[in-house]
Amino acid sequence: MKKLLLFILSSFMLVSCSLQSEADMSPQISFYDITINGESTTGQSGILVEDTLRMTVALQGYYHELTELVIVSEDDFVEFSFDESFQSSDWFASEITTSGTRKFIFKSGIKTCVIPIQVVGIQKKQQAVELNFSLQSQSSAKGDYNPRKIDFAFTVSEQAEE
Repeated sequence: MKKLLLFILSSFMLVSCSLQSEADMSPQISFYDITINGESTTGQSGILVEDTLRMTVALQGYYHELTELVIVSEDDFVEFSFDESFQSSDWFASEITTSGTRKFIFKSGIKTCVIPIQVVGIQKKQQAVELNFSLQSQSSAKGDYNPRKIDFAFTVSEQAEE
């Protein structure tokens, strides 16, 4: 009888545990392999006009499908694009582009996406230039967690005199 009672209590505790926190993780955005003109960016926080900043952006929905990615860039100061190796049609069902804002709707079933991007400095800016990323998934997490928002900031300086 004691073993049966212990089994029932253990079963009740296991069933009452909430797995919601693990299954409802918000999407994540990570930046990897950041280079300027093909060289590591160690210790650098900016680029010069005509320099090319390349990086890999990893998008993770965990248990949920990714639904939308919005990228806002300051088009007056930088030229933003996907690396030519990236086939956006493999990942995105549609794309809406307006001045400085690119909105991408993911195809169904995509939970993870890795995007190589490049940014070319076109004009000096006194303050930092920001690339704003906003990633949304089917997670029910709300507030700052879904959509997940993150900024990647750097300076654009004038080309050095030779």
